[in-house]
Amino acid sequence: MGGNCKIVLCAGLLSVLSSAANAQEDWRAFMLSASCAACHGTDGRSPDSIPTIQGKSAGYIANRLNAYKSGEGNPTVMNRLAKGYSEEEIDLISAWFAAQNR
Repeated sequence: MGGNCKIVLCAGLLSVLSSAANAQEDWRAFMLSASCAACHGTDGRSPDSIPTIQGKSAGYIANRLNAYKSGEGNPTVMNRLAKGYSEEEIDLISAWFAAQNR
């Protein structure tokens, strides 16, 4: 096998592995966001007086979750829930809802 073929094969393998890693992260983000569905709706569009988070920027959502996690703002169930998330999980949840269609 020539050098160019090896490079193409390696590039293809890296692409497949990267896609698999992204799919795994997407699945984790989906599973983490499911805990938000009871109040915020399955896609983040709240059916009631709970704030809609669908389509908000990932930075906005992450900032709000981190504020709740640190105990800032009015105490709600969010203060207790956010304390259970790692920084990585907050990033995954934030990216998930930011990507949902408006």
